[in-house]
Amino acid sequence: MAPECLYGFPVTVQADVYNFGVVMLEIVSGEERMSMSNHKMQLLVHKAISFHEKKMTLELIDKKLKIPSDDQDQAKFILDLAIKCINQTPIMRPTMSFIVSELERTISKEKGFMHESGFEIDT
Repeated sequence: MAPECLYGFPVTVQADVYNFGVVMLEIVSGEERMSMSNHKMQLLVHKAISFHEKKMTLELIDKKLKIPSDDQDQAKFILDLAIKCINQTPIMRPTMSFIVSELERTISKEKGFMHESGFEIDT
């Protein structure tokens, strides 16, 4: 849940951006948003921010995904985008249209065909 929801501030579309970031973290890390470790509750968003600050973002990738080292840039891209989405300050989060365009751009680069936007896409 977006922090502003917990404190009774008005809920905006930026809360959806926050939640989307959490979902991206859950998918790439294979972890739930809350877990118990040594009888302590750990929030995935706090772990992700901590790893990001320590330049250890790739450590969040679920080992079961077995991502080849040459594809880890894609996972890091998703994690970095997720980190932007979970910013504690709603106005500092990207818009959903920005997120979609970034994801489309990344997919386009991977596919190899030129889209009208100038990016490559496969058909």
